[in-house]
Amino acid sequence: MFSNAANKSFSASDLQKVLASPEGQRLLTLLRTDGGGALQQAMQAVKRGDYENAKSVLAPMLRDPEAAELLQKLSHGST
Repeated sequence: MFSNAANKSFSASDLQKVLASPEGQRLLTLLRTDGGGALQQAMQAVKRGDYENAKSVLAPMLRDPEAAELLQKLSHGST
């Protein structure tokens, strides 16, 4: 989710588009199931440029089959 494996730039407008999609909204809902604590912690790590920490914080939630499917759809641009 946070890695830039394809070396494409990812702008704020790209993020807004993803988060506005039905898949993005559902993924956010799943990531807030703990009250949003992990999501908040991951966002703070991203602000510091610590993408590895952000990924490790979210990894347990992203192992959920529904979350994994949503990420797959989002990564292929089917929003």
